[in-house]
Amino acid sequence: FLNVRVEIFMAVFRKVQDRTFNNIPSGQAVAITLTDRFGSPLANGIYYVVVTTSRGRSIGKLMVVK
Repeated sequence: FLNVRVEIFMAVFRKVQDRTFNNIPSGQAVAITLTDRFGSPLANGIYYVVVTTSRGRSIGKLMVVK
């Protein structure tokens, strides 16, 4: 079981979301809502998603289009 931390940043590196999921079995998906820290929906644009576990860190891009 792993603790999974998911951070979402705007393209200008302002953090809009930071969530930690505890005791997730390896390989299981976690669902995140596309909202900022205050509950407002994310605006259209490109965001960076950083996923960190005890096994390492992965960085990807997310494009929001409504």
